[in-house]
Amino acid sequence: MKRIFMLIVLTGIMLPVSLLAQEPGFLQDWSIVIDNTARYEHYDYWGNPYGNPYPETGGQFYNELAAGFSRRYSPYEILQGRADLLYNDSDYRSGYNAFVLERFNLTWEKGDAAVPFRHQLGDTFSFMSLRTIQRSLKGIQLEFQPAFSTAGSRNSVLFFSGAGVDDYKDYTPKDNLFSGASWLMESPRWGNYAVNFIHNHRARDGRADYATRNQMTTGLTGEKKWTFGKQKIALEGEINYFSGDYVTMTDTVKENASSQGYFGQLRGETGTPFTYRLRYENYGRDYKPNGALVNQDYEAYEAHGGWRFAGGLNLRGRLQRFTDGVSSGNPADTDVAGLALNGPLAFIHPALTANLDAFCQTTENRDNTIDTDIQALNLSLGLPVRSWATRLGIIGRRLENYAVADSRSQYTLETNLSGTHAFALASFRGSITPGLIFQHLQGNRTDGDVYGGSLGLQLARDHHYLGFNYNLMLKNAYADGARDDLTHALAANYRFTFGAHTLGLEVNYTDRDPTDVDATEAYRLAAFYTFHFEKPAGKALATAFRPAFAPADKDSGPEQAALLPADIIGRKRSTVMKQLAGQGITGGIMQPEVVVYASRLLDEIDERQRFGLLTDDTRVNGAVLVVDFDDVGNQQTVAQTFGRVYAAVLKRLGQPTSTYDQGEFSPDLVKDLNSGKLVRLAEWKTPDGIIRFGIPLRLDQQIRMELQYQKHFPPISDPYWSIENLY
Repeated sequence: MKRIFMLIVLTGIMLPVSLLAQEPGFLQDWSIVIDNTARYEHYDYWGNPYGNPYPETGGQFYNELAAGFSRRYSPYEILQGRADLLYNDSDYRSGYNAFVLERFNLTWEKGDAAVPFRHQLGDTFSFMSLRTIQRSLKGIQLEFQPAFSTAGSRNSVLFFSGAGVDDYKDYTPKDNLFSGASWLMESPRWGNYAVNFIHNHRARDGRADYATRNQMTTGLTGEKKWTFGKQKIALEGEINYFSGDYVTMTDTVKENASSQGYFGQLRGETGTPFTYRLRYENYGRDYKPNGALVNQDYEAYEAHGGWRFAGGLNLRGRLQRFTDGVSSGNPADTDVAGLALNGPLAFIHPALTANLDAFCQTTENRDNTIDTDIQALNLSLGLPVRSWATRLGIIGRRLENYAVADSRSQYTLETNLSGTHAFALASFRGSITPGLIFQHLQGNRTDGDVYGGSLGLQLARDHHYLGFNYNLMLKNAYADGARDDLTHALAANYRFTFGAHTLGLEVNYTDRDPTDVDATEAYRLAAFYTFHFEKPAGKALATAFRPAFAPADKDSGPEQAALLPADIIGRKRSTVMKQLAGQGITGGIMQPEVVVYASRLLDEIDERQRFGLLTDDTRVNGAVLVVDFDDVGNQQTVAQTFGRVYAAVLKRLGQPTSTYDQGEFSPDLVKDLNSGKLVRLAEWKTPDGIIRFGIPLRLDQQIRMELQYQKHFPPISDPYWSIENLY
């Protein structure tokens, strides 16, 4: 009854707004966007409760209302805001019930004032570096651009203060309050430099018996680019000093600690196909800022080199040394030597593309309690065969643990083969993707074989969309005491969109049947209704909010001029592909509604990357960059990898127009993404479309990062915004 009442109330709010907006004089100069999503979910299981993936069963309901507004007073002045209100009656969506204000932002930009400024109240995003702060806060942020420097230089002075919390329920900033200031100077002659100050205050925590903690981090960053003939060089550096209190690994508070953090990187293009990158990092024993995403008592040396062949093939090599516990008396050194190859293999076949990453890694500490040796290879090949886009993957891994006396060599071999085929059925268009997988495990009581199959399906027609994925995995275990296991997993979602209305249905079903133990069947059913209301300013549809501040000039230095190709939406596919070929991006494989390139757009990120053009038969509708996680089972690794990729994106695109951060990374990553408990999403609005970065949910349960550039996106309440056709 309570849920029905909520729907009546929300309908009563939305309908008058929709009707009033039709009046010619009502808020004519304002742009208003409202999305309301009511969602009901039901969880249940049969059989062995220990195999149930859903700790809470029964019905779950929540409603999300997101409202945004803006008014442009001049080409240089804009007022805009947004509020996200949640009504929750779900054990998965939030830790609070009833109404929760999750996000609110009010921004005023004025670029033609005597001192141009941008003021923000509510949810803001604070980013100075990975080593200081990179997170969303709830508070204030004030930015000014005074003109008190030499000709051609620009300055930005930033002040912020806010709490690092998820929502405004029981909002108590003192529990985790960040405050800081930054002065950034950009000079065509001297380079870009910034001075940063960040303070963090945490009140006494009686539950964990932690005392009040205070931290201060002060830092200087700089970047300078030179050109010597055909050589282009960029030097980056950062020095930080940390002092204050932090919680140690043993859950005690260390007070009045202090340490330094150092970072330096040299990147260069030689005027030949050869490029290089040298990197150094060092963070002291007590370097532990709460907003940073780096390890304390850590040192790293890295050398990277790349060679671009004429046909678009890229070869990269890396030598790395990472040291944990540098000052501990028993440091652990990790040495890595790796080789990566990606792009078209035209010398083998004109349409064959490859993405190869192979490395050797050793880790050893002084007392030999850690002594491991790893060799790994990850190879992905793509080739169009008749009307199929086929992919072959080979993953091999060997692990030796010399620190354990009776340890045996541990081997993992995986092969997977899949293909995507476009088809038409009646008036539906779609694609089908069958796949096979085989794994062989050996050593240290892991002996066994895994056989599996998968089937992906996409169907669309006019207002209808259907996505489907099925996985079957059979494990034959040979080790003593291990069980065989048969698992079925099915996921499907359906969307019906008509005008401002979207109806959605989602199904997740798993059936796990281990030998000698009762089987478990579990399911999740979800239904939702989204109402989208948009009132553009004036008569024409709103294009995008133009930034009041001019973006930083891009030169022809080592850093790429753009992360995703600009001005491509609506252009002919053949024209855009020729443009990419001129930039060395070749070997695209035609898949249904996407052309996939084995290309790396983020050179400093070692994780696997794929670039794709979103197309119909003739036109380009957008672009996407996919970056994989190496290990989604370790929440700290996932958080740090996401932070590094996010920082690389921010460096190229600048401050996001809006961010949506909810929850923290945990071992239940898929479950948290699916329930909306974890959201990592940022958007940049451009004159031609929207750039979105985050971790979308997929039917095949792959966890990966995507950077997309399109005209429109579904609301953030819909986590299924991944490009499902790009595997």
